[in-house]
Amino acid sequence: MAKDRFHRLQNPWTQTDQDAVRQVETGEIWGRPARGSDIPSVKAYRGPMPDGRRGIEFTTPVAPQPGSGSLYEARWYYPLTPGVLLKRNLENEEFAVIPAVVKNFQP
Repeated sequence: MAKDRFHRLQNPWTQTDQDAVRQVETGEIWGRPARGSDIPSVKAYRGPMPDGRRGIEFTTPVAPQPGSGSLYEARWYYPLTPGVLLKRNLENEEFAVIPAVVKNFQP
């Protein structure tokens, strides 16, 4: 059975060129709390990377949180979603983290 694919579009705030390189190297996708929330979460669009767009495409063994997101968006929450880890960056900010096989799309 094929694994579900997800993608994140490049943007200057949450998915930079440097983020994409780091995600390929580490095999991890990190996410901050959504605006207005204090629950760290990884957010991504469902499906493959759209043609001609910049960003990353990934698969993960961790299923998105049931009943969250939308038909177009998937979310993984720490500690609600089984398999999601909690990590801190050098500034001691908390992030939800999922393991992933990542492909970098830099046309």
